[in-house]
Amino acid sequence: ELTRRETHATERDQFNRLSEREQAILQLIAAGYTAPEIGERLSISPKTVDTYKQRIGEKIGLSHRADYVRFAMKLGLLSA
Repeated sequence: ELTRRETHATERDQFNRLSEREQAILQLIAAGYTAPEIGERLSISPKTVDTYKQRIGEKIGLSHRADYVRFAMKLGLLSA
């Protein structure tokens, strides 16, 4: 239990180190939106979304959509 709480705290710290824009993009990726859909929602280009995705991956170590989903689920960022 203690290890689980420590892991959660570490993941929460990683999330909090992201910029607000990076946090929003992480949540949208985890929710299943594509780069063009995210770009349209946030009024940025899909290429810019990809750049943010790359930065998020470098900061947190996420590479695949499933990683984003797992990370977001652990933090309770996805609503049912």
